[in-house]
Amino acid sequence: MSDEELVLCAQGGNADALDELIRRWYPGIHAFCCRRVQSDTLGADLTQDTFLKLVAALPRYRAKGSFKSWLFTIAANTCTDAVRRSRPTADLDELAEVLPDARAAGFAGQVEAGEAVRRALADLPDVQREALILRYYHDFEIEEIARITHTLAPTVKTRLWRGLRRMKLLLGEEWKE
Repeated sequence: MSDEELVLCAQGGNADALDELIRRWYPGIHAFCCRRVQSDTLGADLTQDTFLKLVAALPRYRAKGSFKSWLFTIAANTCTDAVRRSRPTADLDELAEVLPDARAAGFAGQVEAGEAVRRALADLPDVQREALILRYYHDFEIEEIARITHTLAPTVKTRLWRGLRRMKLLLGEEWKE
């Protein structure tokens, strides 16, 4: 069953459809939140908050784009609010647990030492880190990232370009093209 069909069923009161949506998207949202705030513990809390917001907002959901983009927008806003409330420091041990091992297209899969990538990601400004995570770990297109982050596509492109350039500088010798 597609996400849109599950949403319609869930909006009609089908608890099993809502459970399936949560099961389907929980791993991706959890990984995004953990990467975004650089903490497994806070990321887990924000994942729960995201799904609580999903449940509250689901009756008002209208399919104007993909459900995935809508859900990641909720997660991005939840994480942004948390980052604004308190600037957490990067716990690289916790981050190491949630970053996939050399799966991300672009830079992480090309770098042998995942630890260097994690450190470099942690050193990026929040907006660049968020754009890189959405693009290279969750395979969102530029336009989708723009919708999720409430920015324009050229802004997303700039954040990605600057983030990748900064990653190259931070990784130095370890960067392999």
